[in-house]
Amino acid sequence: MALNQLPQANALVLDLGMHTVRMGFACDPCPTCTIDVSALFRDKEVSASALAHAIYSEFQTKLQQYLVEPLPIFIAINHDTRPSFIFKLLDHLLSVFPGVAFHSAISCAIYASTHNTALIVDCGHTATRVALVLDGVIASMQSVTDFSGESLLAHLLSVMKDKHTRVCSSLQTSCDIFTHPVSTEMTLVAQTVLQELCAVSLDPQKDEEMANTTFIYEEEVKLPCGHTIILNHELFGIVESMLQQSKLSAIIATMLESPFIAHQQSKGNISVVLVGGLTRLSNLARRIQQDLDGKGSVQSTDDAINAVWQGGASFVGIETLGDFLITRALLDEQGPEILMKVIM
Repeated sequence: MALNQLPQANALVLDLGMHTVRMGFACDPCPTCTIDVSALFRDKEVSASALAHAIYSEFQTKLQQYLVEPLPIFIAINHDTRPSFIFKLLDHLLSVFPGVAFHSAISCAIYASTHNTALIVDCGHTATRVALVLDGVIASMQSVTDFSGESLLAHLLSVMKDKHTRVCSSLQTSCDIFTHPVSTEMTLVAQTVLQELCAVSLDPQKDEEMANTTFIYEEEVKLPCGHTIILNHELFGIVESMLQQSKLSAIIATMLESPFIAHQQSKGNISVVLVGGLTRLSNLARRIQQDLDGKGSVQSTDDAINAVWQGGASFVGIETLGDFLITRALLDEQGPEILMKVIM
């Protein structure tokens, strides 16, 4: 029987990110939606009940109308999610959903890439994870914490702080809005600037020329203290500097030299698949390809930021979820031991 003739499973699929949760049904033709959860995750001890409530509220508002019967929920999670948090989230979600399944976000990205052997580079908020996938199985994985959304935000805040200090000096005033931890209001301002920063070309010479001759990078930013700073050429080198200082390209190159894939690498057909939030960075794929000097083929699409969700939906569509679907009865029977069913 052909794959497309098999009965398809369905579930509410969630990509549990640090800034947004993407959700939608695996098989039903209704639009996906996103929840901004960045405010929740600024608190390192974010409440699982608060997240579960946000998920269910969005589900009720935008998706429940499409259902004729209750569906299980499938969640793609990243590797630094705490087991205790997963357990609490599971407990809350089972109060409204008939079953919950968890799976690795990187495994979902593998499904989306359609490559059995590849490097998956998941550019996330807390780290970039480079996973070597052999015949559909994650053989090894390394984390690069200094190339991440969090480190990019830290670089940007440092630049804004220096600019703010110069403004205060010229006005002969003093205020400290760049506290640690950074306030919610200041983080929101920085996130807005970050959207513009993602448009830089990752070509230092071209960026510098453009910054000096045009206003393309000029950004007027009003800070919570009332001061206004103007950013222009200060922005263009941030991403390039972060990439150069990280070990990301070196780790990718080393993994591509693995003896397990050496015979395929020599043919030049090993794919390096970029997924995750930092794929918003303009020309990131081209820049990494340049560093690899032909050792692999870097792939990134306009929809790479949605790859984990798409892979999760594909996974659900061809599976029954039965072996690792967690129900209330199983949770009550096994307690925390049920986490052995969480695929990481």
